Amino acid sequence: MNTKRLSLPLLALTTLALAASASAADEVQIHDLAGIKTVDFHISKANVTLIGSDRSDLELSLEEPLTGFDPEKVTQSVTRDGDRLVIKIEHAKEKSSWFSWGDEKGYKAATLHLPASVATNVKTSGGNLSAEAMSAPLSLKTSGGNVSASDISAPLEIKTSGGNIRLEQISGDTQAHTSGGNIKVEGLVGAVELHTSGGNISIEGDISALRAHTSGGHINAQLSGVLLEPLSLGTSGGNVQATLASGLQAPAELKTSGGSVSISLPREQAFQVYAKSNGGGVSFNHPGSFQGSLDKKKIEGEVNGGGPLVKLTTNGGRVTIKEI
Repeated sequence: MNTKRLSLPLLALTTLALAASASAADEVQIHDLAGIKTVDFHISKANVTLIGSDRSDLELSLEEPLTGFDPEKVTQSVTRDGDRLVIKIEHAKEKSSWFSWGDEKGYKAATLHLPASVATNVKTSGGNLSAEAMSAPLSLKTSGGNVSASDISAPLEIKTSGGNIRLEQISGDTQAHTSGGNIKVEGLVGAVELHTSGGNISIEGDISALRAHTSGGHINAQLSGVLLEPLSLGTSGGNVQATLASGLQAPAELKTSGGSVSISLPREQAFQVYAKSNGGGVSFNHPGSFQGSLDKKKIEGEVNGGGPLVKLTTNGGRVTIKEI
């Protein structure tokens, strides 16, 4: 059921209250979530903030831009499909001209307060996304903006077509992808997969499995937990550095096409090593017992009796293996 700016009731589960006084919210909606396990929220070009709490309903606050908002071009719908609630807010695009440049004048921002235990999927066609304090699976997607999330204790999926990603205190398997920005994560627990087509990646946390790739930046990984599944770090044009404070029980591969590669491991770590540089030197500064071959361009052998394979390669820089 579609309406203009919710001028009519939207199903039995939705009510609308206009803001009583001047504030950031120009509209406030309350949605009943009885029997709802998943919320899908889609909005045209707008910033979206998601906040989890112990409440039982969903409060949606909408903010209009200072100028140019046209309520006649806004369409809103709320539908219920079994245990899923779908909220869509769309705005008709202006035809591109010398004066409008095809700009949209829909809502500027949306804020959702909802139960932390409800799985949520958020999508905007062009704005920043942020989420905090959620304990159910969460998906955040934007066609062009920054994404941040904190205090999330569930699987997390993030995708942006052109922005930075910042994650803090995430305890759940995480996938994050940006087509052109930096990725910074702190305090992560679980398995992590990160990808950017043109930025730096910085990772810190008790991570059990990690895959990270950038097409044009540096990678710095500081891992406090024991690596239980394979580690894969790669860049096409930067340095790669990893510190595994508690060691590893699975293979690790670090590679770059145009920078240096470095890994730091505990003194007692047992591992196999294969390290090669086509454009620089290799150095072995680990105190463990080494057996194998070592020259200026390549290291191959066993440390402390051997174990998981640690493979380090670069075409244009140095390779270093050292103790933490």
